[in-house]
Amino acid sequence: MLVIDSLSKRAKFAARKYGPEIGSDLIKMYPERIPELFRELKTLQEIIFILGIQDLYPHASLKTLSNAINYALGGFDGLDPAATNIHYMGLMDQEEVAIIHGKIKKACGERMGGIRWKETEQSWSEEETQFLKRLKTNLEFKLSANRKVNGFDYEKIAKKLNDQFHNGQPIRTAQTVKVKIYRI
Repeated sequence: MLVIDSLSKRAKFAARKYGPEIGSDLIKMYPERIPELFRELKTLQEIIFILGIQDLYPHASLKTLSNAINYALGGFDGLDPAATNIHYMGLMDQEEVAIIHGKIKKACGERMGGIRWKETEQSWSEEETQFLKRLKTNLEFKLSANRKVNGFDYEKIAKKLNDQFHNGQPIRTAQTVKVKIYRI
């Protein structure tokens, strides 16, 4: 328990320290695209995956990258002692960010409630996770080099998992497969 608490504290500290730095980078890389996606009511994690940000920062946790998107949107005031010598304005007004966050929470509750429940009910078994690890190394499930280096065909992997473990029912989606691959 102590080790888990220690890791959790380190992960939170890393999110506080590196989130603002990555957020500053993202403002320069995606000054129009991040606000556009957010105004389309995409969640922070959806923005991360749509833009492939996890590929740009492969060692950053999803929490750190979510913080970075949030800082890119609303800015960072530099008051957190974990992230020193950095402060900047966000891509959007903080009031607009807060309004859209509320809309996203409401929309996710309405449109995603059943899917999230289903994912919770259908957690990943160790056997399914090991199978996914094997699929990751199979060239049949990689995208061609001209589309994306080391990219995966998440739709094809999701279909294979659903056929193998869920009687063809659409339990695993491309998005959930992408998140799981990122985490293993």
